[in-house]
Amino acid sequence: MAAAALREAGSAIYLRLRVFTLVKWYAIYAASAMVAGGIWSEPGWWRWSAVFFAVAAVLGFSSVIHLPAIEYSSAPLFVAWIATYVRSLR
Repeated sequence: MAAAALREAGSAIYLRLRVFTLVKWYAIYAASAMVAGGIWSEPGWWRWSAVFFAVAAVLGFSSVIHLPAIEYSSAPLFVAWIATYVRSLR
């Protein structure tokens, strides 16, 4: 009886963790989509990082259908943030 209760509590914690993780990632991709529009209007080379932000957002939201797409979107997001970092040094 105690083992069943422990197993049930463990699955509830797992479910909460999974929901929190998905919400966190979708918030990151929503922010990427919003930032992409603003960056695209900037002059100079930095505007091209908006393309990477947008691609990351599309790939991230496609994880609703194909969950591993969250991992696929990490590379464009990395490139976009590196470009943002380099821009901040100028």
